[in-house]
Amino acid sequence: MKILKRIWPYLLLLTITSIYFIYLLNDSRYFFYDDFTGFTFVVPRTYLEIIKDSLFSRDVDRHKITGYLVTKLIYNLAGLKVDIYFFSLFLLHTLNSFLLFNLLKRLSKKTLTSLFLASVFAWRFYLW
Repeated sequence: MKILKRIWPYLLLLTITSIYFIYLLNDSRYFFYDDFTGFTFVVPRTYLEIIKDSLFSRDVDRHKITGYLVTKLIYNLAGLKVDIYFFSLFLLHTLNSFLLFNLLKRLSKKTLTSLFLASVFAWRFYLW
């Protein structure tokens, strides 16, 4: 019972992100035009070129450097298998929601407020 008391917010966040992710897969909102741009940017480049071009080129979105590197890693490991991209998207967004919940809980000491804000973040984060 003590363990359940500690992990219930994480289980709820996992449930929320799972439900929303399934909704996105069924509603076909998970693929945006910039996904094509990301592939055309990362596939011909090495990791070092991605970092260099992301930092010094005006033609690249600098805030997406981590996303570009993750996309390149997944592309090198799995090619164009869509399932792997969706799973990594789900995993990264869920872990980010957990991290945000932990941060907010440490700052505010309020579990429900932190859970609510992390849930809103999880929902909005998929749309970025």
